[in-house]
Amino acid sequence: GLRYQNNRVPYEINGRFYNFDPATGNLVVPDQDALGRINPGLSPALRSRIVTAQSAGFPGKLVQSQNGWNPRIGIAYRGFKDYVVRAGYGVYNHLVANGTTGNNNIFSAGAEDFTNALVNNAPLFDLSNPFPSGTGGGTRPVGGISAGGINRSIKTPRTDQWNLSVDREIFLKFGLRTSYVGSKTTHATYRRNINLPPPSTIPFTSGRLIYPAYTGVTFTDSGGNVSYHALDIEARRSLDHGIYLNFGYTLAKQMTDVDEGGIQGTWGSSGALGPVIQNPYNRAGEKSNAHAIPRHFLKAVYTWDFPVGKGRTWLNNPTTFGGAVLDRIVGGWTFTGTGYAHSGWWFTPFYSGFDSANTGQFTTRPDRVGSGKAANRTPTNLFQVSDFVQQPAGRYGNSAPRVIEGLGAWKMDMGAYKSIALTSYEKGPELRIGMTSSNIFNHPNKAPWMNSAWLINSPRTVGIADDYYYDSVVSGGLGAWRFVRFDVSVRF
Repeated sequence: GLRYQNNRVPYEINGRFYNFDPATGNLVVPDQDALGRINPGLSPALRSRIVTAQSAGFPGKLVQSQNGWNPRIGIAYRGFKDYVVRAGYGVYNHLVANGTTGNNNIFSAGAEDFTNALVNNAPLFDLSNPFPSGTGGGTRPVGGISAGGINRSIKTPRTDQWNLSVDREIFLKFGLRTSYVGSKTTHATYRRNINLPPPSTIPFTSGRLIYPAYTGVTFTDSGGNVSYHALDIEARRSLDHGIYLNFGYTLAKQMTDVDEGGIQGTWGSSGALGPVIQNPYNRAGEKSNAHAIPRHFLKAVYTWDFPVGKGRTWLNNPTTFGGAVLDRIVGGWTFTGTGYAHSGWWFTPFYSGFDSANTGQFTTRPDRVGSGKAANRTPTNLFQVSDFVQQPAGRYGNSAPRVIEGLGAWKMDMGAYKSIALTSYEKGPELRIGMTSSNIFNHPNKAPWMNSAWLINSPRTVGIADDYYYDSVVSGGLGAWRFVRFDVSVRF
């Protein structure tokens, strides 16, 4: 197969959107009409930095559209007794939020900075005079604001995916599949604050910002990389004589320098355009485990038609009153269940209270001087604190993100249901009763509160800043505490 994909650029119909030009530090709007819609409360210095796309040499929608050709191929070969070999390869272009920054403070009157006051018993500010002039009791020009931008020629992320599997029937009607699955993503999107100065021993001041007119410039670019390799083993027994079974195990490793998942400290969650990396000058320093891809993952799924009742092995056609009553109570039930278990997700150490790189960031990653693994791990003793130390002044810490493996998790879900015919007609109405449960054993899967659990105190003490754990939060997204629901319905 061959797929063609054209990623058009989204835009605001009235032109109230802008981009950032790193070469000049200017804000770029689509046209002259957009210039007429900018916030009149902006300071003259900021207004002088807003230019049209034509004058800046930007495309009309401020970002280029992207095209992509995606070839895909799959093959299956059954040339050996009891064996089937399958292989596949495909290319996928991601749909990304490749539009430019919207309102922010450029077009919004909400950015107006004023103090209202009464003059001659009349307010300076009211709906008929939303932008009063003057100082003291009126408006003050809005100065330094945060800005955003996106590479005008940003590339669409591309994923190459491949797999190879071997299937065969083994015993008791089980089929065994062993697979290797791999993928590689290039041009993944990420964000960085390009207003930060390079790491230095020079104390940070606002005068060291690359673009002093702005408090921050979050710029979106492409270039991130993600690689995934996994061994997947699955044993499945198709439904036969009322029994279906499926067991699986996955050994996986995903490495990335622009992790998309989870909360990674004060950087915040990633969002549609990827994470904001710690050091805008060193994306390679972000390469580590993907937050939500554990090394080991187990699953089990079953369905069992209890062999009692009409159409089943016992009490198939009860002829006595007692048999009919017993059939109504224990006959016709189907039991289902799932079980999951996996090793821990990956978390990031942070050092708080020390701007080591002199860039205005007071929560950054520390130096890592050991493996970080703790013996006999518990929710309050998950990593070796002494393996992470305060980094020296003038640079960021050398620790990569997501180097602390969290605790594993497991849970079992179960369900049961049966249908009771209300008439003698084959397709007549029936009463269905059932129960579903999540985490039936109420197993407490401890999970760290990810924003704080891995904070290392500073400036001179080292320890776990917060050992607070939610008992109700299950590591790895397996659900929360035990939940049981009973259902009764009439179907016709």
